[in-house]
Amino acid sequence: MKISIRIACLLALASFFYGPYSEAKDPSKTPFRCDIAKPALTAGKLSSCSDSVAWSYGLDEIRKSNPELFEKTVQEQVAANPNVGSGVFTLPDGTKKTIYRSSFLSNAPACIKELVSKGGVRSVVNLYNMGDLESHTQLSIDEKAQFQKAGAQVYTDILNYQYKFKEVKKERIIDKVAEIVSVVQSVPGNVLMHCYGGMHRTGLVFAVMQKCFNKVPLAQVLNEYHCHVAYENEERAGGRSKDNEEVIRDFPCDKLSP
Repeated sequence: MKISIRIACLLALASFFYGPYSEAKDPSKTPFRCDIAKPALTAGKLSSCSDSVAWSYGLDEIRKSNPELFEKTVQEQVAANPNVGSGVFTLPDGTKKTIYRSSFLSNAPACIKELVSKGGVRSVVNLYNMGDLESHTQLSIDEKAQFQKAGAQVYTDILNYQYKFKEVKKERIIDKVAEIVSVVQSVPGNVLMHCYGGMHRTGLVFAVMQKCFNKVPLAQVLNEYHCHVAYENEERAGGRSKDNEEVIRDFPCDKLSP
């Protein structure tokens, strides 16, 4: 009895000084906090351009059993979640360039107009061409027409850009990313860069530019990557690609020419 009383007293004292006892939290379930790069490195939000992003769990099973439903689901998800972000990059020659990122914006005409009128976007770099989602062809045609009508000058399609190790070796992915960064540097004006959903192909290139041009610490680069793939925690990791993360970590910045 005396021992029980002593234990109770000790617990009461511990609660007084350190707060009530609770079981240790599982780090894999800790809520993710999205910390975008500090304001000096972003262009800020445009009122017509949403940064919403979503990931539908179970899509892989739907893809195997019903490819048509899979593509329709992805299209609807992308239309509802533009996944817009931005970065102000200091290029090797010392000039600054604003790069916006997103999913296909064919269903976001107000955002397209604002990107051109307020964001200074004069070039679009489409990273999703000849992919496995057939709808990309019409999405690209519609989007290109809208951007040209709004006043953009260049619409560039990047061919044969894969990001999974099962499809292409890491060294070839690194070479392709360096090639894409060179294109983004060379096209006129500010740039919108996107793939289908704005997650993997876009996230990889954007992260490499943050790492190599803006010298953003790797932890923050990966945090921003997670923001745009609907990552919640290790158990609900959204569209996170570990292949993407490995390339981001290992990308040699001297591959990016001045």
